[in-house]
Amino acid sequence: MGEPLDLLLPGATWPRRLPLGRDQVMLLLLVMGVVGAVLHLRLDLGASGQLVAERLLRGAPLMAPLLFSNMGLVGLVALLPERQEPRNRDGPSA
Repeated sequence: MGEPLDLLLPGATWPRRLPLGRDQVMLLLLVMGVVGAVLHLRLDLGASGQLVAERLLRGAPLMAPLLFSNMGLVGLVALLPERQEPRNRDGPSA
């Protein structure tokens, strides 16, 4: 990872390994998306706590933080192990 970045910042030291695992990062994305959607909804509701359609249309976009959750789900699916097909002991069937 450090070689392309050395062109931008020569002399900088780059970590060789991430402190979190890939699955932990994907779960963090899931949580961050849900928390962001809740915060956006709270902002759209306002102080009164009433649902106003105009705020939903022109306020903080409710679905935007859920893209983080979508990427977390895609990442978790990509990390699943490949499915092994069972072998046929009798040989190929015709």
